[in-house]
Amino acid sequence: MKAFLFFIIFINTNNSFALETLMSCATYHVTTSYALIETEKEIELQVLHHHGTQFMPVHSGLIIKYDLDTIAKNSEALEKLGARYVFRFSKDECQLTTETWKCFSPNEQRQNETPVSQIGFQTYVKRTIVKGREYQNHVMDLSLNINGQNYSIPMEYDISDCRFKWN
Repeated sequence: MKAFLFFIIFINTNNSFALETLMSCATYHVTTSYALIETEKEIELQVLHHHGTQFMPVHSGLIIKYDLDTIAKNSEALEKLGARYVFRFSKDECQLTTETWKCFSPNEQRQNETPVSQIGFQTYVKRTIVKGREYQNHVMDLSLNINGQNYSIPMEYDISDCRFKWN
């Protein structure tokens, strides 16, 4: 249901004609949602930070005190993109492999008047085994360049929080 609502939110605010949702992920208590939408001409990556940019993911992994200033600066730069954005890829800039979507565009796109380039997006399944039990998460990794600086917007979802169309 949440993935469907997420899809409707984007499609109703988007001018392109959607053919198919290739992938959508949304947490149970919505935080940051991702969707990959196929249109007639291209593939769109749509990202929505439901509670605003102050709750956007800006780091994944171990954090030490030394990292805090860098994380704060990265967060400030990424906030300029806004709470909702759409990146467009030509269909030949995206590929599907087993359980993985990958898209990359070197072209500059503007989000909320901010020039963004070197836009890369990939999904993958992360498998973790704890005491003999396997857990699976879908990882969304959006990488981009703003004014010569590289940034990443990572998000990890429970396997049940995502819907994929596998070809």
